[in-house]
Amino acid sequence: MTFDVNEYPLPAIFAVTVKDSGMVPIGRFLQSLNEMIDDQEKRLTALHNRLPAIIVIALYGVSMVFTNLHRATAT
Repeated sequence: MTFDVNEYPLPAIFAVTVKDSGMVPIGRFLQSLNEMIDDQEKRLTALHNRLPAIIVIALYGVSMVFTNLHRATAT
């Protein structure tokens, strides 16, 4: 399930808070909405910045080769 920021326009939400500024739940809703948007941004950033599998496999292979070379020359 994805969250579309455009689905809940912030000016409309802020207009509700201006009408009734005494409501504490609106402030909590805005805070939780902001945190949810920030968390979604972190997840999308982590998804786009991950290493491709071929790079991870290549790094693992190179480390195995050098570990075996080190063991062969140490004995």
